[in-house]
Amino acid sequence: MAMERNERPEVPACMLLDIDGTLLHHHGSPDVVIKAVPRLLPGVLIKMAEWARAGCRIILVTGRRECMRAVTERHLEQCGIVYDQLVMDAGTGTRILVNDMKPNGDGPTAVAVNLPRNRGLYGISVRPGEVRVEVSEEYEREYPDAGEVIVGPCVIRGPGSPPAGTH
Repeated sequence: MAMERNERPEVPACMLLDIDGTLLHHHGSPDVVIKAVPRLLPGVLIKMAEWARAGCRIILVTGRRECMRAVTERHLEQCGIVYDQLVMDAGTGTRILVNDMKPNGDGPTAVAVNLPRNRGLYGISVRPGEVRVEVSEEYEREYPDAGEVIVGPCVIRGPGSPPAGTH
């Protein structure tokens, strides 16, 4: 079947995932992490396999220092986490993703998802190409105190743009 002129094949997403508190249980300070047995969080392997099958590039980001690379790689391997790239020493402050928007208006090219710490990816549905996260009823029953899942592209208005809330 021929594609329309403006139609593009779907390009797999690039999934940037934090390690501690998102994929593995967050143990705290580096001295504790080094001695701790890594504990995989719920739903992580299922979601990561789903994204890998979809052709997503999986990049892991961590605030762990570069000197902890060997122990981090060992923890990931012990837990069966497969990834394309590991970025160490990303700091422990807020992580901000900045990306350009495509001129054809295909929608956001960057999305941020903030999950409650140590709840894993169980019951969470993040679909490449879509700007949404679904939290299943099962997840809410399992983790009633999980807190809010926050998702969103951020729009920065330039000169001449209407003020927020007036569009």
